[in-house]
Amino acid sequence: MPQRRGFLAPQNTFLDTIATRFDGTHSNFVLGNAQAKERPIVYCSDGFCELTGFARAQVMSRGCACRFLWGERTADEEKAKIEDSLEEQKELKTEVIFYTKTRSPFLCLLDIVPIKNEKGEVVLFLASHKDITKEKRSRCGVSSPSGDSSNSQADPSDLANNVSPSAGRPRSRISEASGPADTADNESASSGSVGSGSSPDEEEANDEDAEECSTAYKYQRRRSRAVLYHLSGQFESKSKNKTFSQLNKIQNLSGKSTLPEYKVQEVKRSKGILLHYGLLKITWDWLILLCTFYIAIMVPYNAANSSGKLRKANGADDAGIAVDLLVEVVFIADICINFRTTFVSKSGQVVYCQRMIAINYIKTWFFLDLLAAVPFDIIILISNAVSSDLASKMETFNLMKLARMLRLLKLYQKIDRYAQYSSLVLLLLISMFALSAHWFACIWLVIGRKQLEVNQTREISWISKLSSDINAPFDFSCSSGAPDEDASSGNGSCSVGGPAKASRYITALYYTCSSLTSIGFGNVSANTDHEKIFSICVMLIGALMHAAVFGNVTALIQKMYAKRAAYTAKTQELKDFTRTHHIPKHLKRRMQEFFQAMWSINRGINPSEIMKDFPEELRGDIALHLNREILSLPIFETASQGCLKAIAQQIQTVFCRPEEYLVHSGDVLKYIYFVVNGSMEILKENMVVAILGKGDLFGTDIKNPEGLMRSMCDVRSLTYCDVQCIELKGLIELLLQYPEYHEKFKEDLLHDLTYNMREGSDLEEEEYLNEHSTIMPAITLPSIGEEKEGDEEDDDEDSERSTDDEGENPGGSSGRKKLDSDPSIGCQDNAVDKRRSPPPPPPPQQVLSQQLTESSSSNNSEAPR
Repeated sequence: MPQRRGFLAPQNTFLDTIATRFDGTHSNFVLGNAQAKERPIVYCSDGFCELTGFARAQVMSRGCACRFLWGERTADEEKAKIEDSLEEQKELKTEVIFYTKTRSPFLCLLDIVPIKNEKGEVVLFLASHKDITKEKRSRCGVSSPSGDSSNSQADPSDLANNVSPSAGRPRSRISEASGPADTADNESASSGSVGSGSSPDEEEANDEDAEECSTAYKYQRRRSRAVLYHLSGQFESKSKNKTFSQLNKIQNLSGKSTLPEYKVQEVKRSKGILLHYGLLKITWDWLILLCTFYIAIMVPYNAANSSGKLRKANGADDAGIAVDLLVEVVFIADICINFRTTFVSKSGQVVYCQRMIAINYIKTWFFLDLLAAVPFDIIILISNAVSSDLASKMETFNLMKLARMLRLLKLYQKIDRYAQYSSLVLLLLISMFALSAHWFACIWLVIGRKQLEVNQTREISWISKLSSDINAPFDFSCSSGAPDEDASSGNGSCSVGGPAKASRYITALYYTCSSLTSIGFGNVSANTDHEKIFSICVMLIGALMHAAVFGNVTALIQKMYAKRAAYTAKTQELKDFTRTHHIPKHLKRRMQEFFQAMWSINRGINPSEIMKDFPEELRGDIALHLNREILSLPIFETASQGCLKAIAQQIQTVFCRPEEYLVHSGDVLKYIYFVVNGSMEILKENMVVAILGKGDLFGTDIKNPEGLMRSMCDVRSLTYCDVQCIELKGLIELLLQYPEYHEKFKEDLLHDLTYNMREGSDLEEEEYLNEHSTIMPAITLPSIGEEKEGDEEDDDEDSERSTDDEGENPGGSSGRKKLDSDPSIGCQDNAVDKRRSPPPPPPPQQVLSQQLTESSSSNNSEAPR
């Protein structure tokens, strides 16, 4: 049977794995390229941006050592550890003081983990950041007078210096065994160390608070500590510090078994898992189909001909019992196989996990299959061997077997896959009509058999009329009044004669078919009240079925399966095209996956064709709803409603499969892209410079909309991706109609782009950072006093030389020499140069004009002397 295969291409799920380990995509971590010289950041999480205050555009492509977070209180020893860890490609766990964009210090728990590829080469660095300032303050007993830890006067550097590195880690077994007394001593020592780094005002305040504490309060506090110590052993797993929960998760990455690799992940299959589209599973499904049809036919037939006696183990009955037992075994085996068969998830991925397969099967068809697989025949055989009075319950068992008819619901789901073929639909409808006739015939048999047990209707029932017509009369001399089923063969104990089973069934089927298709021919008629009531129901149902099945087959197929017919036509056209032009297999596979993905998104519907008949306002509202995810970005917050509706109608959707290029280096950038689902990577000279995930915006800015903007990078998908894109040409023309928002959009787009791929944008970014040095962190400066002393000694020597030269060469050059001997100007220039990193070389014209200006000012200052 044809199956939906699902997405089978291998995917690079590294980014999803890391996000899962961090319990979400908002944790504070960055990924750096280990193969580039400066180890640039290729991915930055939203949590890191919230923690540091830097925008993603300001963080991308800068070193993963995060030097822009360093400040004057960042220890040189910690800086060296970070550099050594990146240089030697080894793991590092440390606590260091970092600075936010507003130059606010915070104590950070830093964890650096190298990530390897399938060749064992380190290709990425994972750097996790966690603000533990509040936790350390609470652990050390430091709090602000207002109760807000954020306003505490305790400095993060004091916390880092006075608290041991192991203070934030869970206590070991040895430390726990030291007892409450040792714990109290450690706490007192810790509080003393913290207090040593406090200001005098804080110490006085602490002394006043200590005096206010009464003796009873101290006693209760010591007692509470002892109680908490004994309880800590019972709740050890729940009382671990949440500060290190994230570190412990990432610490598992260093193990070989849990270390994610940046590579195309191979599909992991458990042993004994069957593919739902494999040949073995298809063959098994056909076997289940035959068994289901056997049940739909034989179970009602056996129930209709049941006489309340055990089936005899000879001839045809023996073969029937064997087939029934075999079908029951097949159904039980089918349950076991379904627990080991893959399925396609809602996202289109093939699920191989045994646990997820079991959960999905239990939620869907397990209980129905279990009810239909109850082995009634095996139970009958075992019960017959134990007890001999089971014959009176045989009819009940035969009626309970009707529960197996529920498997037809599952069969309908499987047959529904063929509904796109009109010829098969017609065959299906005819089969259902024939099966309905069979079920009605079985009911007609039961009615006739029950009429023979009543003396008033015995002579006029349809079976009695049939026995008279074929000259096979019944002998009703039996005291029980009921004829035996094998009376026609002479084996009955109560009656002799009567029509055979086959003759009775064929006559009943003939009557139900004639009643369903017409009003009958009268040779087999309903004589009793029960027979007439049943005949009326059959005729009404037959009229409905005849009109639905035979009268409107063509219209029914066209209405119900129009989209499936269109899908089949498109698929056939695609196959004919690939066969005619001899398309290679890998290109053929890509074409098929793209067609299936776009069909699953649009269902063969062209949105523009549907929306063109609606008014402009309604089209805008529909477009806003369809593209609400990309329009929720911050760059569209200030846009008016009309502008948003116009932009929404220009958004297009693109589907990419793994290892497929969206943009090549040197291509003209025509779109701005937004990642809806999946992950992608940006390559520059075959080097990964950025990894894009869900919600990332990339492309180009529109600073120079009239120029030709080309890409300096390649964009390649790692997984199956849905990407939305906005055409630049139409967007620029639209923004010209909103001049106020146009300028705002240009600035926000440059700020919110995860990666700017335009040629020359990286150089412009460097120039911008050099010009606006306020966003750069302050570099740790050496002691200014020492440099002043050295500068003064040098200036004294220069002044002596200038005095000697003044006597020899007086004139205009004295101003320049006095300029060099002025220590105040030299110190200012040195301070300015040291704040710039790196100092841009000034042009010669600027140097000359600056010297002339300063020389004139120095002459004016020397005039009073």
